[in-house]
Amino acid sequence: MGVKRQSGSARGRRSNGTDSEITRAANDGADRGRRTSGGFGFLSGAVVGAAVVLGCIKAPELWSAAVGGAENAAGARTAPLPARSGDEAGATDATRTGHAARLGTLLEGNARLRRTNPLGARDQLRMLLAASPLVPPQSDARRRVFDQLGETYAQLRNHTEAHAAHAQSHAIVEGWARSEHAKTGGVNRRLVNEMIISQVQLATDLYLMGKFDEALKLSGTAMQLQPPPGANRVLLKLEATIFECKGDFVSALQRMEEALKNVDGYNTDDVKRHLELLKRVTSDPAVPAKIREMMTAEQRRLAHLLLTHGGFESEHQLPRHFHPGLTAQPWHTVATTPDPAVPKAVALLQRVHQELVAEFHVLNDTDKLLGEQECIHDPSTGQWRRYEVTGEWRPLNASTGCSVETPTACAVLRDLRALGLRVVRAGYSAVQPSAWLKPHFGMSNGQLKLHLGLVVPTDANGAQCATMRVHNFTRGWTEGDVLYFDDSFEHEVKNRCSRERVVFQVVFVHFDLDGDASARTVFQTSRLD
Repeated sequence: MGVKRQSGSARGRRSNGTDSEITRAANDGADRGRRTSGGFGFLSGAVVGAAVVLGCIKAPELWSAAVGGAENAAGARTAPLPARSGDEAGATDATRTGHAARLGTLLEGNARLRRTNPLGARDQLRMLLAASPLVPPQSDARRRVFDQLGETYAQLRNHTEAHAAHAQSHAIVEGWARSEHAKTGGVNRRLVNEMIISQVQLATDLYLMGKFDEALKLSGTAMQLQPPPGANRVLLKLEATIFECKGDFVSALQRMEEALKNVDGYNTDDVKRHLELLKRVTSDPAVPAKIREMMTAEQRRLAHLLLTHGGFESEHQLPRHFHPGLTAQPWHTVATTPDPAVPKAVALLQRVHQELVAEFHVLNDTDKLLGEQECIHDPSTGQWRRYEVTGEWRPLNASTGCSVETPTACAVLRDLRALGLRVVRAGYSAVQPSAWLKPHFGMSNGQLKLHLGLVVPTDANGAQCATMRVHNFTRGWTEGDVLYFDDSFEHEVKNRCSRERVVFQVVFVHFDLDGDASARTVFQTSRLD
């Protein structure tokens, strides 16, 4: 059996494109199976195959393919959507066709703009909603614009506004459904699926806002609308993600193993995620011995599958994007690195230590750091906050691509590149007291990291209390010193201190990649049979 590697993609959109994995899932007609909550009763059947989707998925990215594949297979998209607002319904066919073509061109251009200037794309969509005759009230055109605005806000990591935009879209779809039901006594399947898509978008926004119970309630409502099998699996994966964010790994494992029952083949991300959740569940001492034994055996099977069919070289190094043959070691030494730019970069970082500390305090005092939304930590026990100076959601200088809010860090970034360091991104990372970033793998083994300690507390005895384990060795930070490591190995961070730990992070291209390798190369994924 081959393992297919699946690359990440942008947050979901409504389209008729299909993803081969989800299309197969949608067409195989598999039943959803049992859905229970908590406990270990289901686990006798839980170790029979790979399941669960990668990380904190943005569920709608697979949704359109799941619904589209099922609808195309069943012929369900043959029925037209109901008439819209009076303005739209009263227009001639030629006018509607012309408006639709113009809007399609505008939205395609806006999507291209969003890749390089999401703030500009956001403003463009706002203007379109405010004044354009192309988007009359309750129209399909207006719904499309709200959807795209929601995606743009999500890219900007403003999930509150994303939720507001998607709620407007959902209200339009609900209005159509009420209108059709009043006229015909029912609602056609395509419109039901539009309702489900809207609910998935809203549930995704809610969980990214940390409103897990509300998100689960919405996904449950979508389940009640009887989505096609492939779409049903996407909903199960969304629920698994939410349960993982809540820290309920048993329910997360259960949902994902249900999601891929009877699926023909597994992709790499499914296998990795299944392995990760099995490890999380078995780390709980309350798991019965017999169940632990079964799940440990399944972990070994999945690890073997990844090594023999997934293209990986070690079960301890399983990033999303893997480049075979690169030097692989969890910790690197500045004095012996083959990258001549690294020692110079470290010396530069040490010289500007205090300047970066001062800039961090300005950002912190003005509430500029964003809480990280990855589900590898529980914000209720201690938050992980970051400021990416090259993040596209920041106000970037058009000529440098670096945030206008961080002139010190941007100057450092410019100087690092001038030294020959192929920087991918950089920024501030703050981990609050009691925070634990659970064991996880980085994005790519094509990148390496430098951490400059900015604010590093110690315990009452002066010992290190903020530490990071990379594979099998744990180290702590020191103010003004640099750690050099490969985060594609399993790693975790714990802050047992009474104060926040802050570092300045520099991510750069692995020295074994070709000299012309760029950030894009780092995150490319080869397809494997």
